[in-house]
Amino acid sequence: LVMKKRLGRPTRRTIGGSSLIVGGTAFSLSLGGELLHVEIPRVAALTLHAVSILLIPVGLISVQRLVSRNSPAVWLGWAGVALSVAGLLTRLELLMIGLALFGSTLCLRRRWVSSPALILGSTMFFAAYVFGTPIGTEGASDPSVTLRALFAVAIVLIGVGLVSTGYRYVLRGDV
Repeated sequence: LVMKKRLGRPTRRTIGGSSLIVGGTAFSLSLGGELLHVEIPRVAALTLHAVSILLIPVGLISVQRLVSRNSPAVWLGWAGVALSVAGLLTRLELLMIGLALFGSTLCLRRRWVSSPALILGSTMFFAAYVFGTPIGTEGASDPSVTLRALFAVAIVLIGVGLVSTGYRYVLRGDV
């Protein structure tokens, strides 16, 4: 007897984790390209931005639903998700505060790769954005090399945090 493996619908875990992986990668590429003045065609840049806006909230909500079952910091995580979604639609500062709160929830669950990366990356980006020259704003002067390096490290850390959270969620089954 040969048993065929049946391919069914993707699970919520697969959709949520994959959304974080693809959304985090798109977010890093879109902001990194803008920051480093890489000539990306306008359509590709807008597509990356739209993909990150659509997929990051799906992934954050999916992960938070699993985390909130067992975590003492349920409200902290949901506040982080809400601020992240609002920040994706309005201001980058809100997104960074939301990702730091979400990373704090993961830290309470002892996720030592994704949580420090999210917390450190979002805090670095927030500090550089607020106290330095904001990127992507009209009339802003070109950021210095040091500030650009800080932004680049922060974007990479945020991407690593989102992708590693999605990876743990999809392949390992835990967050």
